[in-house]
Amino acid sequence: MSKKYNIHPDFARFPVFSFRFNSVIVATLNLLIRTTRWLGKRSYSLDTQYHTLVSADGGSFDIMVMKPYGLRSPAPALLYYHGGAFAMTYASNHLQSCERYANEAGCVVILVAYRLAPRHPFPCAFDDCYAALQWAVAGCDSLGLDRHRIAVGGDSAGGALAAGVAQRARDPGTNNWSTSAPSC
Repeated sequence: MSKKYNIHPDFARFPVFSFRFNSVIVATLNLLIRTTRWLGKRSYSLDTQYHTLVSADGGSFDIMVMKPYGLRSPAPALLYYHGGAFAMTYASNHLQSCERYANEAGCVVILVAYRLAPRHPFPCAFDDCYAALQWAVAGCDSLGLDRHRIAVGGDSAGGALAAGVAQRARDPGTNNWSTSAPSC
C-alpha cells in the first residue's frame, strides 16, 4: 500500500492523470460540444420550448422543456441537470437521454443549462438549478405539470446538483409551494 494514500499497489504503478483545467481549455471544449450537440441521433419527436430564467443573483440561464405530443395534463416532470464537471455544457448524449426519458416515461423533461464554472463559481450552478425547480412548481398549471410528481435528477455533476436541490427543497422555510418535496 502507498504511504500517503491507501492505494493498492496494482493501481499505484499507473501514471497520475492530470488535466490542465483553465478557462481557455474549458471555453474551447464547450464550443466544440455546442457545435456538435445537434449532430446526435434524434429518436423522438417532442414539443420543445425554450425559456430564459433569472437566478437569485440576477444572472440568467436557459432551460429546454421537452414534452411528448399528446401527453395528458397534469403530467409528471423531471428537471434534469446535466453532468460535465460543473464546467462543461450539455452534450448530445444529454439531449438523447432527456428525449428518451420524456417519451418512454411519459413525462415532461426540463433540461437546465445552468451557468458554468470557472466563469460562474459556486453557488451559481446550484442557485440556477433551484431557481428552475421554483419556476417549474410556480408554473405547474401553465406547463401542465402535476405538482405532486416532480423529480430532480442528473448525471455526474448534475446528480450532485439534483441531490442538493432536493435537500434544499425539503428544508423548512425554503419554498413556498404546497406540495411534497421533489424526488431525487
